[in-house]
Amino acid sequence: MASLVEVISQFLNPDNNVRQTAEQLLQQHKANPAVFVPQLLELTRTFAEPQMRQMRGVVLRCNLDATMWPAVGALAQQTAKASLFEGFVAEQEPSVCNALADTISKLAAIFASAGAAPFLRSFAITPLCSCHSNLEA
Repeated sequence: MASLVEVISQFLNPDNNVRQTAEQLLQQHKANPAVFVPQLLELTRTFAEPQMRQMRGVVLRCNLDATMWPAVGALAQQTAKASLFEGFVAEQEPSVCNALADTISKLAAIFASAGAAPFLRSFAITPLCSCHSNLEA
């Protein structure tokens, strides 16, 4: 199986066949959410190119749902939340910040649908409003 780095880089390829292959490979990686989500988050720290960091956020957002998040496990969930915010605060590229903010908002929506609304303020609203002034509308 292709590495997750290879799969994500294939999403940036203009060839539709390459992107379709990447979709199929991504499905294999998603089969184990407890590994997939932390690996995807770790790639933020290792990608030098902003496009790759942005794509990582997009891939994560598009694949997070109410069934995948619980399968990640409690410890990995805490690590994922911390990693998202650390990446958001440290990121200097506006397009990557936007992708991370979108991912955080999707995760907040999952919490809200699960009845975790009181947690939303401390998880998403306050940090997002206070951290960055370079978010694009």
